[in-house]
Amino acid sequence: MRRKCRSCSKQCDICVSIFGYGGIYSALFVNMQFQIKATGILLTPAISSYIEEKLGKLAKFITDMDADNVLAHVEVGKTTGHHKKGKVFRAEVRLRLPGHTVYTEEEAEELYEAIDLIASEARRQIITQKEKNETKKRPHL
Repeated sequence: MRRKCRSCSKQCDICVSIFGYGGIYSALFVNMQFQIKATGILLTPAISSYIEEKLGKLAKFITDMDADNVLAHVEVGKTTGHHKKGKVFRAEVRLRLPGHTVYTEEEAEELYEAIDLIASEARRQIITQKEKNETKKRPHL
């Protein structure tokens, strides 16, 4: 069974051979935009690029959900100003998808660890929602 190509909206061998069958290149057709907010810390270009890299990988799971434009609201920061140990960094993300909103919030000892945790949790939620949608579309026997 061939999937419809996102670039030419039909099942063609040229686009399938160029972009692959459900591979990472099909994620290029989802326009994911990021709104990143930092609370209690300085938002550096390194943090922004790390967030975009980690959450940008979610686009390959969103392509089948008919979402051409996805807006990701991301907030990173410190939970407190005076603590130095423990889970002092937090990250949260809200992705608005068609018919569903993915929201996750995590706390960790390192900021990059918190970003990794929200990316994996958002991935899990997207996959779960896709499976629910596929189950609803199946014909009953």
